[in-house]
Amino acid sequence: LYTWLIARNAGGTFILRIEDTDQGRLIEGATDVIYRTLAECGLDHDEGPDVGGPVAPYIQSERRDTYGKYAELLVERGGAYYCFCEKMESAEDSGEFDRADDPCRDLPLEKAKARVAANVIDDHLMGITHVVRGSEYLSSTPKYNLLYEAFGWEVPTYVHCSPVMRDSQHKMSKRHGDPSYEDLKAQGFLTPAILNYVALLGWSPRGERAEQEFFTMSELAEAFDIAGISKSPA
Repeated sequence: LYTWLIARNAGGTFILRIEDTDQGRLIEGATDVIYRTLAECGLDHDEGPDVGGPVAPYIQSERRDTYGKYAELLVERGGAYYCFCEKMESAEDSGEFDRADDPCRDLPLEKAKARVAANVIDDHLMGITHVVRGSEYLSSTPKYNLLYEAFGWEVPTYVHCSPVMRDSQHKMSKRHGDPSYEDLKAQGFLTPAILNYVALLGWSPRGERAEQEFFTMSELAEAFDIAGISKSPA
């Protein structure tokens, strides 16, 4: 919702991209739910798998050949290297693995393969200027910035939104039984009411609309300002 509001307020382009590179986490029918929810909520997208656009395809699993080229380019520029050392991710996380002493740093390019964050490549190629995501991804931002710098690309503007909490310790999650948009509709809530409530959960209008409690979508798009996004969980 906030991504759509930012795009519409700025007269920009709202792009729908299906990120399905992690095939192990795919849920059957999830893409159809995305299309249906966007349509019912009036969150029209200017580019996407179903409407096309100048930088198609918009489904990441259909863009794999593109990622391989940029992975090789990153290694050629010295921004990454291939590693085949036997180590566990836990060793990296704990700091026990020293990359400076990694013998794989000097492997010839032709002897290895690489893996690069697909969303960084896609964001650049699709001309994404604003990346809107949850604050839990703040810690990964420096890693992405290093990739942008290694490629010589401009870093986009990040908009990190605080989570909507189930309780004081846990954010809401469909996987843990918290309601989705479709669940709320099934309970009798109207789409405009859901949108109005969600918009005001993590954002506050300013100026002459500061005391306004009920908004249409056009009013939200006109009034929405990134500066009004809350830094505290809802």
